[in-house]
Amino acid sequence: MGRLAWGLSVYGDRAGTGNLNSTHSNFSLATFIPIQKKSVISVGLQASYIQQRLEAGRLIFPSQYNGSTYDPNLPQNERLINDNYKYFGFAGGAVWSYGQEDKRIATNSQLKAKLGASFYNLTAPHQGFFANKQTSMMKYIVHGYLYFAPANFNTAILPSFLFQKQGASTELMVGVLLKYYISDNSKYTAPEKILYKLWGLL
Repeated sequence: MGRLAWGLSVYGDRAGTGNLNSTHSNFSLATFIPIQKKSVISVGLQASYIQQRLEAGRLIFPSQYNGSTYDPNLPQNERLINDNYKYFGFAGGAVWSYGQEDKRIATNSQLKAKLGASFYNLTAPHQGFFANKQTSMMKYIVHGYLYFAPANFNTAILPSFLFQKQGASTELMVGVLLKYYISDNSKYTAPEKILYKLWGLL
């Protein structure tokens, strides 16, 4: 078992005419599990407490228009059952990482890969100010990338992808990056190393 890390974050936001206040409190726990010398699995869990509050009296609705102007004495005709609600949220994910590197003057061979998945709204919480509260559907994310730099070549290929799904909505993004090394990247010839040494002499 590798190191164990935890974190606590709290942030708030206020927006709109109705002063919609959102407060999120998150507790995160993460660790990584070494599989082999060059392969690691990282696991993370998060528990959240979310509070939403609305000042409904500041809102203006079409039913309060009397034909010529806005009349605050007219009913809103909205089915607001409360002006605040709270719910818990849970999320989790894992990432597998692999890294192999051989960097010398004549060789710059690298093979790195990552594949991860995460899940949100595991308990499908209900939220909303109206009587017919909405259910937060579970969200799934799968992502990965590959860094392949063969030996004796100054070129590296980095394909990557991201897939998201929540309810009927899906998104897929795929991309490829081509990287070219102008000079050998070693501890003796890399430009940033030479610059660092020159700076140390000044």
